[in-house]
Amino acid sequence: MRRFFRNIPWRNVLIITLTVVLGIGAIAGIASIANKDTKTISATHFKRGAIDSNGFYIESDTSIYTKDLIECQGLEIAPDFESTGTYQVFYYSPDKSFIGATEVLECHNNVLYTKGKTFTLAKYCRIMITPDVPKDDYGNTIEDYKIKFYEVAGIANNFTITVDKKQNFSVKKAIDGLENKANILGEGVWDRATNSFLGQSSQMYIFDKIDVGGANNIVLKVATSTLSNSITYSDGQVFTFPLLYEGDDTKLIATGTESKNVIHYNILESNSEYTYISYDVSAYTSICGAVDIDSSDILEIYVIK
Repeated sequence: MRRFFRNIPWRNVLIITLTVVLGIGAIAGIASIANKDTKTISATHFKRGAIDSNGFYIESDTSIYTKDLIECQGLEIAPDFESTGTYQVFYYSPDKSFIGATEVLECHNNVLYTKGKTFTLAKYCRIMITPDVPKDDYGNTIEDYKIKFYEVAGIANNFTITVDKKQNFSVKKAIDGLENKANILGEGVWDRATNSFLGQSSQMYIFDKIDVGGANNIVLKVATSTLSNSITYSDGQVFTFPLLYEGDDTKLIATGTESKNVIHYNILESNSEYTYISYDVSAYTSICGAVDIDSSDILEIYVIK
């Protein structure tokens, strides 16, 4: 070996050594990437535009946003130290219905944002970034400032955005550990005059009052066989149940059909056996209701804070 290197010019020896070192480094780098549990959201996901308070797109030349939904389990957002402006995360359920959004977050706080256990029922998200409006040479904000199309990637690159590489969201996993609140009183009718259950023969099964104070949603797990396709929505299903009542009076707050007078439901997941439905109950402190099911069907209710 010593004789081999003796016959090779030193410059070539250095080149061979450097090549070997770089090769080892490249292999180590590839192995490191392969072992990472997260993936980075590229700046190419962003376009000019904004998202309103209902989770819908609106035109804007002063903000950028991710047009396509991003699966958001393990979401983390780290603004660069020199980044300025604000950003906000908008969350969507498995059926791509808008759930809610974070508050407007300041970039200059340089604080790592993590989804953590918030927005339990969110499978997807969109991200909006609004940089500070630049100032002219006199320190005045530029009134007609617009983000140029070629500036979008540069703004987005001021943020490191990662999610879990393996996205395995399921409602069952999301509600794991929560208590089933469905206390079925029995087959009967609901007396609206006294706001109480009457154990009389009926096809309705009444569930007892549930505390939803401080909660955002309830999730109902029901037998898919109890659904009706008499009306077609984007998900192809409509419910003939449940009837939800505000717990402290006789006010009907939800039925199985769409109405501007009742709270809206989202279908989170559905298979041949069970369907998960969510209701927004943030405006209520307690609810009770009636469900049109057979006694052999299972009803589960989970309260989501």
